[in-house]
Amino acid sequence: MYERFFGFRDLPFRITPDPRFLYRSALHDRAIDTLARGIAERAGCLTLVGEVGTGKTLLVRHLLEALPATVRTVLLLHPTVAFADMLDQLLFELGIPVDDADAATLVERLGEFLVDHADAGGNAAVFFDEAQALATAQDGQSLPPAPLGQEETHVLAGKLTRPAKGAHSGRRKGLLR
Repeated sequence: MYERFFGFRDLPFRITPDPRFLYRSALHDRAIDTLARGIAERAGCLTLVGEVGTGKTLLVRHLLEALPATVRTVLLLHPTVAFADMLDQLLFELGIPVDDADAATLVERLGEFLVDHADAGGNAAVFFDEAQALATAQDGQSLPPAPLGQEETHVLAGKLTRPAKGAHSGRRKGLLR
């Protein structure tokens, strides 16, 4: 209906945001630059907060297309699933075998993959859309809420290094937190 009236070749308003239709305001550009710099610098957890409908998911989809090929990315759209399911999806997206391993083994595999990828000059970023709905892995309680009427997207992009030779090779307790 409106496509013909406005002469659109593609539908700009769909359920899944299409980065081709991103309007880059000064605030959007600042958010894109800040997230891209944070990922490049392996800054850790980055948070993008905004009102419903302001284009956070669209901005993230744009960023996913714009990041260099050396950055392995995963976009997790369903943060309300159990930790084990989220971990399985993350590893699947990165091409890491899941088989029937327990969570501790999967976290170890993820850590090994990330260290190997970093050693090869790569980087990784995990995007959690609708992150305000994330639950902690240990007690199932929600993270602190975003301000009223706002939603969050979290990006994890941190530094990983191999343990020093001779260091204890047991599981690192902090990985599941």
